[in-house]
Amino acid sequence: MSDGHSATIDIRQISTINKLGQVGTQGMGNNLTMLGSGNATMEVRKMEVLDIVERHNELPNDKRVGIRVRMNDAPGGHLLVMFPQRSAQKVTELMLSNTIDDMSSVSQEMAQSAAEELGHMLVNGFIDAWADAFGLEVDHSTPKLLYDPTSSIIKRTAKMGNNPLAIIFHTTIAVDGEEVSAEVYLLPDTKTFVKMLDAIDK
Repeated sequence: MSDGHSATIDIRQISTINKLGQVGTQGMGNNLTMLGSGNATMEVRKMEVLDIVERHNELPNDKRVGIRVRMNDAPGGHLLVMFPQRSAQKVTELMLSNTIDDMSSVSQEMAQSAAEELGHMLVNGFIDAWADAFGLEVDHSTPKLLYDPTSSIIKRTAKMGNNPLAIIFHTTIAVDGEEVSAEVYLLPDTKTFVKMLDAIDK
């Protein structure tokens, strides 16, 4: 971590942030289980803290299908779930496979609608799991569907809330024997987030 904006997060709080990610992604996995015939699991492979101001050049430029919500309560800022195109396609197919036999007949509108519904499920799963585990109430905006290079989405989101810090959870989702990857980006209001971490640590 750099000495810039990220210095406000104590190194000892990294384990708490990691726990937040594990709890949140477990909530996402629970919601995804409703999609398929078997259990869905969502595992955090890696977590990183990124100072967007100093390291924005490290953000990838490949296009992502993303879902963004603004969090009106702690930790403030925005939560993003981002899928590589192939992963988004796979998950959409899984969502629609129970109702549609011929996937080639799926229109762009139907695929987009499925992606938005998925985004809603994932975001709600993440935030509800936090609420249950840490006694938080997190009101959030309606999820917005995005399709752009990762770097554009993250820079634009950071500017919207003046949130220079991104906490990235790199995850793998397994549903009905299919594995897809996704990234969960948390761009919190730094002061609110630090207070929240302090409260959880006590």
